[in-house]
Amino acid sequence: MLSDKNWDWEIGLKNQLNYILQEKQRIIQIEKTLKGLLNTLKIENSVDLTYINKLIQLYQSKNEQQNIFRDKYFHQGERKLLNKLPKMDSDDPHSLEWISYLVDLKKFKHKGANSPEIQQIIHCMYEKAIDTFGENDDFFNKLWEIRKSPEKSTKMGFYPIEQDILNLIEEAWDFYENKRH
Repeated sequence: MLSDKNWDWEIGLKNQLNYILQEKQRIIQIEKTLKGLLNTLKIENSVDLTYINKLIQLYQSKNEQQNIFRDKYFHQGERKLLNKLPKMDSDDPHSLEWISYLVDLKKFKHKGANSPEIQQIIHCMYEKAIDTFGENDDFFNKLWEIRKSPEKSTKMGFYPIEQDILNLIEEAWDFYENKRH
C-alpha cells in the first residue's frame, strides 16, 4: 500500500472509516446489552440463562418492528413521549430511578398494595410520571393496557414484568388515586 503509487488513499481511508463505524455500532450494541443484563440482575437478583437469552434477543431486536407497532397505537405527539420511557439497556439516572422502583416493589410486594411502603413507591412513581410525561391520561391508559399484555409488551420492546407485579402496581395505583381524590 505504501509503495503502490496508484493507491487511492481516499477510497482506502473511507473503507477503513466505514469499518470502524460498523465496529463502533457493534460495540455500542454489546454495551447496551450488558447494561440491560446488569439492570435485570438488579431486578431479578439472580441469573436464569434461559431468561438472559430472551433478554439478549429483546435488546438486540430490530427497532423497525417495534416502531411499526408503536405507530399503530400512538399518535405523533405520544410517540415523542415514548422516547422518554426508561430504558433497561441504559445507565442514565432516569432509567435507574424507574428500575429502583421495580426492585422496591418486588422487595415489599408481600406487604400488600395499600401498605405504607408500597404506597410510598407508588407516590414516587406517580410524581416521576407526571414530571416526565405531564398529565396525559390517554397516553398513560394506552401505555398501561399495552404493558399489561405480555404479547403487546414484547412487540413494544418492553422489559418483561411478572404478572403479579403488574397486578400489584395496578391495585396500589388505584388505591393511591382513590386516596388522592
